[in-house]
Amino acid sequence: LIPFGLLFGGVKALTNPRYRTGWLGRFGFWQGGQKGTIWVHGASMGEIRAAAPLVRALKERGVPLTLSATTEAGVAQATALLGSDHPNGGAHYLPFDLIPCLILALRNRRPRALVIVETELWPGLLWLMRKRGVPTILLTARISERSYPRYRRIKFLVAWMLDGFESIQAQSATDAQRLLELGAPPEKVKVRGNMKFDLAPPDTADPVAALLKSVSADGLRIFVAGSVHPGEAGEVARGVKLLMDRGVELGFIVAPRHLEKLGEVESELAQAGFKASVRWSSLEEGQEPRAAALANAMKAGRPIVVDGFGLLGSLYGGAGVSFVGGSLVEVGGHNLLEPLNWGVPVLFGPHMQNAPQIRDEIVARGLGQEVGGGSELAEKLASYLNDDARLAEISATAGHLFEANRGAVDAALEVLEKCGALAATPDTGSAVKVEDS
Repeated sequence: LIPFGLLFGGVKALTNPRYRTGWLGRFGFWQGGQKGTIWVHGASMGEIRAAAPLVRALKERGVPLTLSATTEAGVAQATALLGSDHPNGGAHYLPFDLIPCLILALRNRRPRALVIVETELWPGLLWLMRKRGVPTILLTARISERSYPRYRRIKFLVAWMLDGFESIQAQSATDAQRLLELGAPPEKVKVRGNMKFDLAPPDTADPVAALLKSVSADGLRIFVAGSVHPGEAGEVARGVKLLMDRGVELGFIVAPRHLEKLGEVESELAQAGFKASVRWSSLEEGQEPRAAALANAMKAGRPIVVDGFGLLGSLYGGAGVSFVGGSLVEVGGHNLLEPLNWGVPVLFGPHMQNAPQIRDEIVARGLGQEVGGGSELAEKLASYLNDDARLAEISATAGHLFEANRGAVDAALEVLEKCGALAATPDTGSAVKVEDS
């Protein structure tokens, strides 16, 4: 299928810049970087964000790292996560699942271990890791209700791939049971929770969060809708517009999940009744001028559309209430824990198949609510905005959710320790020999 994929990518590249980058990396030409790294892979931005607590822990230990993803947003998130203060191999696109491409990447890095976040099963990659003796670990593993029947159709292949993992750490008992039914060896499967709960405490000096707090200091409440997809942006906007038409003064920030969909999201905002939106990148530079520009735009009822990577987590820090997208459309929902890490209540749609256990616990603890559409969103958003005591209680108690569920990263480090991946490695050495054949 690869020739057809290349033809498709070449044609798409003529009209879509997203398809013009990363080709060298996809063919395995990874440049620079140390050998003997721990290789962490996640499919896209969400999985890379989920890996952030583990990456942070490994960086603190001085372990050289390589991060990979399959999407542009994932690679951008990985690049931001690694930063410039750590000697690492950088962030790359995952090579095509062809042995020559994979060998090129492995020859460049000679990884001492491969960590896959959630469920990314590539037969070629897993075969090569097994053949080369590289320990492979599946962390925060999940099998969604939607994907489970599909995996069952190719159970013979899935069972073979799962058998190659050194350890499989499932998010929940349900995920563990599905993995076992798909053929995972029982001795390798453990329920170890979700690394998303191991988020670092928020930075109280974060400049973006401080910027929004300064804007809201005079009574303007800010509502941040994050990771929003086309098809739900308009519904969220209609709910906000209902409140604004009733005289509620509300700052509205929208962060699309995919930046190439900015135009579609802005079109839906216009259809919902907003005459004009303001892109974040167009705001004036400097904390005070930007705060003034934000306040003016928000008081004029203009939504702010985020058109850059890496801002959403900080934006939640300045919000009064939040909405997390991918949940009013059948995507499966994105990370509900990011706003709660700041003590900000979260609204979400009915499609939360990607994290049903997290959703249920959030609702049970009174930290968030499900909404079915724009009018219900307006109603529940207003109930938060009109109850300062409730907002204060959520801010004070949201941390209990994280305290009760931490531990996935420690379990992952324990596995990496046992398989020797955390042992000191010389600068030019390699924990695992990667043959050239």
